[in-house]
Formats: sequence, structure tokens, C-alpha cells
Amino acid sequence: MPEPVVYPVPWLEGTFTSRDRTEALLKPELENGTITYHDYESATSFYPGMHKYYPVRIHCMFH
Repeated sequence: MPEPVVYPVPWLEGTFTSRDRTEALLKPELENGTITYHDYESATSFYPGMHKYYPVRIHCMFH
């Protein structure tokens, strides 16, 4: 099984601050084929929300 990818929370907070910013950052990747439209839509819906931190917070609560 591959190692999980872990991103530093400050980087996530400073990079994906809003849906507009996330769209602007990921649009070139969509246009050049690096990500699919489904992945683009999923990321722009997911990253700006607080729920992106749930795994971190749940992990901290139980460890």
C-alpha cells in the first residue's frame, strides 16, 4: 500500500483560500490535461471548505 500523502495545514490554508482562488490555481491544470474535469470540480468544492481538516482533527482527537 502506498504511503499517504500529507500536506502541511498552513500550506493548505494559504493556498486554497476560496473557491475562486482554487479555480484559478487549478484551471491551467485542467486545460493542459493534468487533471480531469471531475477532479477539478471535486477539488474546487472540497479545498475551500473546513471539512478538509476533518482527518487532521479526528487524528489529533484520538492520538
